[in-house]
Order: sequence, then C-alpha cells, then structure tokens
Amino acid sequence: MKTKIIIALVATVALCSITFFIITKIGLSNPPIPRDNKFSIVGEWKLDTAYNNKDSASLSLLALAFVDASMVFKFNADSSLQIISTNEVTTQRYYVNNDSLFVKEDSAYTLSIVKVTSDSLISMMNKDSTVFVMSRKNC
Repeated sequence: MKTKIIIALVATVALCSITFFIITKIGLSNPPIPRDNKFSIVGEWKLDTAYNNKDSASLSLLALAFVDASMVFKFNADSSLQIISTNEVTTQRYYVNNDSLFVKEDSAYTLSIVKVTSDSLISMMNKDSTVFVMSRKNC
C-alpha cells in the first residue's frame, strides 16, 4: 500500500514538472497576442510545412508522413473549421482564447498554441509537439 502511494506521488510530481516545463517553454517563446491586435484567424490557411518540435528526427519524418501538403484549413466566423485535403473534407468546431486554439475532436476540445508571425503567417503547436506552419490563402 505504501509503495503504491509513493509511486502515485512520484508520478504526480513528474507530471507536474513536465507540465510546468512545457508551459514555461511555450510561454517564453510564444508571447500572447495583444488585446488591441485585430488579428482574426477567420479565413483560409494553406499548410506550408509541419514538423515535430521534439529532438528526434524520426518523429519529424513521421509527422510529415501523415500530413497532406495541399491541406487547407478554413476557419469560419460561425466557429466551424473545415480541413480540406486531396482525399476528404472534415468539419469540426473551434474557438480561440488569446493565443490558444481549441478544436473539438470527438467529444472533447484539444489545445493548440498559436503563434502569430504576421497577418498572413501563423504556426500552431498541438499536444504532440507537432508544429503546423500556415499562410493565409489569397482570396
């Protein structure tokens, strides 16, 4: 019984430490979008590249293997998101809170951190540390 409690405490401390490290790292390299900034994610965004932010080169290759280079992300004003690839179109729900993008997958929302480089260039990092760099599609 004592062993299980010690293991649970060690696991909790490790999880909290990892979470703190990730939040601190993202917070230092990705300042929040200023409130007076009129940036809007609404529109069509073309996927330029995707890579894994972890050290392993094999993870980066794996991330690229599952990404269609012709993908377009269409963020609509009604909070619907269409992901358009060569083979399919999927529609999901989304909302933005400061520099966080939440996309509904199945029954839960997943978090992506958004870094706005300019009005026409953004990068999003998901929970797997995969970074998607996208440019605004000319209409």
